[in-house]
Order: sequence, then C-alpha cells, then structure tokens
Amino acid sequence: MALTEEEKVLYQHQLSAVLDYVEQINELDLEGIPPTTHAVAQQNVWREDVVNSHLPTAEALANTAAHAQNQFLIQKVNEQFLTQRTNGEGRKGAASKLRTLR
Repeated sequence: MALTEEEKVLYQHQLSAVLDYVEQINELDLEGIPPTTHAVAQQNVWREDVVNSHLPTAEALANTAAHAQNQFLIQKVNEQFLTQRTNGEGRKGAASKLRTLR
C-alpha cells in the first residue's frame, strides 16, 4: 500500500493515540471480571419462529408504482452504474457475484 508522507504522519499519530488508549486499559485491574462480547448481557434476543397473519398480496401491491403476476416491478439497474460497481465486468460479472454471495 502506497502512502504519501502526509498520510504516514497522520496514521502514525492516529495509531499512537489508539495504542496509548490500549495502554490505559491494560493498567486497569480486571481481576475477577469475565470477558464479554457485549456491553449489555443479551440472551436469545430472537423471537420464536411462528407463523402469523400477513398482509394480503393485493393489499401489499395496492400502492406500488407497477406490479405483475403478484410481484413488484422495479426499474432495471443502470448499465453504467452496474459496470462501475463490478469493476467493468458488466451484468454477467454482477450476476456471478450475486450467485457467489448466496
């Protein structure tokens, strides 16, 4: 990674400040305090997965700009935007990345 001299100076000061803060934390007496992953204890914050009533399809689609076959219709993704976001790979590259993410 190439850094300018200004960036090196800036990052050196920022890293030094972080390390100074870590040193302050290291000076604390943490004997008997268990390690934590959250500041507030949380246990099973998920609700039980149960089937509930849902919004009827017709009602969900009532205020859409466009719909067909009980699905929302949306605008196509701009080709230029897609190309920029996929490093020039275009639509096929984006589709491949989506499949990889799934």
